Amino acid sequence: MSSLPEDEERFLEYLTFGDLRDRYLEERDALLANSNAEAAKLRPQREKEIRDEIKIDREHRKILNACIYPFATKISPLRKLGYYFLRAAPLLENGVSNLDFLLYKKTSDIVGTAIFGEAKGTVADASAVVRQTAERVKTVETNREYCSKSYLGAQKANFEYVLGVSSVDSNNVAKATSRRGGGLIIWHSEKSPNPELTIYVPSEANIRPSMMHSEDQLNRELGKKVPTSLEFKTFFQQSHRVAKLLVLLSIDKQSPDETFSVSDLVRVVESELNYIDNPEVIQREVDDILAVGIAIGFVGEVAKGRYKIKSRYKTANSREVDLIDKWTEFRLLRKEREDVDRALDELQSKYRKLREESGDLRRYLPS
Repeated sequence: MSSLPEDEERFLEYLTFGDLRDRYLEERDALLANSNAEAAKLRPQREKEIRDEIKIDREHRKILNACIYPFATKISPLRKLGYYFLRAAPLLENGVSNLDFLLYKKTSDIVGTAIFGEAKGTVADASAVVRQTAERVKTVETNREYCSKSYLGAQKANFEYVLGVSSVDSNNVAKATSRRGGGLIIWHSEKSPNPELTIYVPSEANIRPSMMHSEDQLNRELGKKVPTSLEFKTFFQQSHRVAKLLVLLSIDKQSPDETFSVSDLVRVVESELNYIDNPEVIQREVDDILAVGIAIGFVGEVAKGRYKIKSRYKTANSREVDLIDKWTEFRLLRKEREDVDRALDELQSKYRKLREESGDLRRYLPS
């Protein structure tokens, strides 16, 4: 019995009666054997789902980067118009999962233009995507005063709403938007080595004004196609954990002994999240990246305050494959452990009830 986990030892002591303990152990062993077989059967599908989550997030990041990059680099014609990237995930600090980015142009001391945008890397159902984005627009409108005070310096601003998609999805998304009466401006970009961001111009004259920007010059520049980047930011606050862990791939390259410190990681995260001015948010992200990296076996502490990447690979591409493999195995094992824990809880609940019933009956038996 000493080889059992401590909590199970306590449970077996609680069962009291030998026959109950024997029956429980027999059922538990059968449950564990069945769980192993079930886990093996479910593993391929679960692994696909875990890896698909990473791919979906990567495609989302590409379109998000394509939408914001021209507003974050001074050489872009869009930046020269006065628009700039203000932040990603507005309202996230309030626990509200909403639109992906906010751009801004101050047109006078009291007036400006705020462009809130949603990015979709893949579109399976254009109507559903447009419907979801419209709901998120409502959330921003509900929080309009907060957005103005917190992000725009309390200036009065014209709010515009963009839905950014891959060029292959733009036509279907634009048609779905038109069917709902417009109200969203469609941007799109190719997922290619030299991507360009452009605006979708509806052919219907009656719907066109609600799917274009109020500033004609912005429409013209976007209509000419603007060079952009799919890889501008490695991760955002709303990104998948694997995206955040990607900042670890080359963090040790500047160190002679290939180690890094928390302060090294802080600098990298600050660079990625340079639109965040709250050091507590940066530290939370750093702590999470480090904790998850250690948990999945991709990072190890080699001395107090010094960490090292635990990978036999040296190149970033190979390390990324290794990282994804380790994350996938970590998630698979956790899901399998959760299945076993849930089944054991149900089994123990059954035997607690049997124990209570047995106790009630045996009180009346002669000693």
